Amino acid sequence: MNTIPLEVMVRCVGWALVHFIWQGLAIIALLAICLRLLRSGSANKRYFSGCVALLMMAVGPIITFNYLAAQHQPGPTVHFTSTTAVDTVTIPASPRISPSAVVHIAQTPAPVPSLNQRLEQILSWFVALWAIGVLGLSMKVFLGWLGVSRLRHSGTQRLEEPWISQLAGLKQRLQISRPVRLLKSALVEVPTVIGWMHPVILLPASCLTGLTPMQIEAIL
Repeated sequence: MNTIPLEVMVRCVGWALVHFIWQGLAIIALLAICLRLLRSGSANKRYFSGCVALLMMAVGPIITFNYLAAQHQPGPTVHFTSTTAVDTVTIPASPRISPSAVVHIAQTPAPVPSLNQRLEQILSWFVALWAIGVLGLSMKVFLGWLGVSRLRHSGTQRLEEPWISQLAGLKQRLQISRPVRLLKSALVEVPTVIGWMHPVILLPASCLTGLTPMQIEAIL
C-alpha cells in the first residue's frame, strides 16, 4: 500500500472541501424536493429523508478524497534496456538572437493564473482553518460530555416509593424494556433526562415534596 505524501494529502483534503460546497448544496436541494413531495406523508418518512441526507453529506467528502488520492498514486515504474548502438549526432549551432528579439521576449506578459491555480495557493490555509474548526467543535462536544457525566454521577441519590412504582407502571404502559434509572439530583433545577442507551431521569430535590400521584406521573 502506497503512502500518500503530506502535501498531496493536504491538497486532496482541500479540494474535497471545495467540492463539498456544491455537493452540499445539491444534497440540500434534493432534500428540499423530497420534503416537499412528502409533506402529506408520515413524519417517519421525512425523518428518514433527513437522515439519508446527513449520511450523504458525511460520505460525500470521503468518496471525493479517495478519488482525488487515487489520481495522485504513482503508476508502475517501467525500465527499458536498449542494446542499440547510439550514432553520433551533430547538433547545429543555434542561430544568433538579435537584441530586438530579446526585448520582445522580455516584454511578453506573464499568463494570468486560473481559478484552480489561485485555489491551489490557499488550499493549505483552507485546510488549516477547517482543522481548527473541527478541533474546536470536538472540544466543545467533549466538554459537554464531561458535564453530562458529572450530572449522572455527582450529587445523586436513588429515589424510593412511590416514584419507583410509578416509573415501573409507566414503563409497562409505554412498552419500554430497557432499564431506566430514576435519581434525585442536587445539580439540576428542572426534571432532566440524560443518556440514550442507558437513560437516567434526574429530578431536583425541590419537586419531590407535596406532589400527588397524578402530578408525579405527569413529571415522569
